[in-house]
Amino acid sequence: MKNTFSVLFYVKKQQKKSGLLPIMGRITVNKQTTQFFTQLEIDPQTTEWDSKTKKINGKGASSLNSQLRNIEARIRTTYQEMFLRGPVLSAEQVKNAFLGIDDSSTTLLSVFQEYKQHQKDMIGKCRSLSTYKRITLVYNRVADFIKVKHHRSDMYAAEIDGSFVDDFSDYLFTTYKVSNNQVQKIMQVFKHVTKICIKKGLLKKDPFSDYKIKFDPVDPNFLTVDELKLIIQKKFSLRSLETTKDLFVFSCFTGLAFVDAMNLKRENITLAENGDMWIKITRQKTNIPSIIPVMDIAKSIIKKYENQNDSYVLPRSPHQHVNAYLKQIASSCGIKKNMTFHMARHTYATTAMSFGVPIATIAKTMGHANMKMTQHYARVLPEKIIKDINVLNTATQTLQTLYQ
Repeated sequence: MKNTFSVLFYVKKQQKKSGLLPIMGRITVNKQTTQFFTQLEIDPQTTEWDSKTKKINGKGASSLNSQLRNIEARIRTTYQEMFLRGPVLSAEQVKNAFLGIDDSSTTLLSVFQEYKQHQKDMIGKCRSLSTYKRITLVYNRVADFIKVKHHRSDMYAAEIDGSFVDDFSDYLFTTYKVSNNQVQKIMQVFKHVTKICIKKGLLKKDPFSDYKIKFDPVDPNFLTVDELKLIIQKKFSLRSLETTKDLFVFSCFTGLAFVDAMNLKRENITLAENGDMWIKITRQKTNIPSIIPVMDIAKSIIKKYENQNDSYVLPRSPHQHVNAYLKQIASSCGIKKNMTFHMARHTYATTAMSFGVPIATIAKTMGHANMKMTQHYARVLPEKIIKDINVLNTATQTLQTLYQ
């Protein structure tokens, strides 16, 4: 593949406290870009930046333009020297070499810690607390592995290779006695961190190139229509149980995940001209929009809590408490299943599918990235297969008569 390379400069529009505008550099390698501060500044009162010629006009322009030409020449020389030694992987790599930053001194856990902190900062915006906790768990597993197997507190990012990945996977299986799917979820997060290392120019080869993340198929846990009827008909004297029942049933008829149900606000509810009610929300987990027609039972629950003193549609409760109350609800209804709130989402999908709702529609309402995510629900519904084949059987009666 042919390498492409360019260098340009620009002035940040936002002034520093001194009133000066910083001159930034941008390096592009194979369409990947990175920025850096040139340590040069201009005074907008006496000088200006010509965005067409990429030069400075005004007081002191000659000296500043000369310094920029010098910086550009040094960056180009750095790139040429790196190119002669081998393929240049990233703009970040060129920048680090120009600035004198030693890539080999950057550690794996420092990159991981930076990623973890970024995810923490995103909680409530586009990340959930549970996602951050999962990333923290993986960080701890990697740190433990380095300590146990390599007898070190950290490792340089450049040291991570295919053997490290294979050994880490084996370590998870043997040390924690977890399932294949649990291991693969950990490896997914770790793979993302190695991709960050590659993007930063800290790794020259993908350590996951020979490791394939493969999940075992799992049947989703859901309630049958009869079990759902038992819960709907059950009345609870305890307010906490009755509220939890409402939250669960609402999700069974909308497909909303717990975090999305808790974040649902009145502004997410819209009314069409014909009176139909819709939920329009972007899933926090995937950042994919969901458009959900509100069925009558969900409308009743919305109306039940419409006089709350906040902007949320439903009562808010900690996830852990809700799951604990669901165990009591299951016991009261004689349901021998490990009920969790996420089961409501599975129940929505399987119920809709069993009544003939097209997979494409279910995928859209659930905010799935693709229909493949929705299709695994069909694996657990033999009655749906029988129903569909009976429809086909009836439709082909004429052909069967001809055959006889």
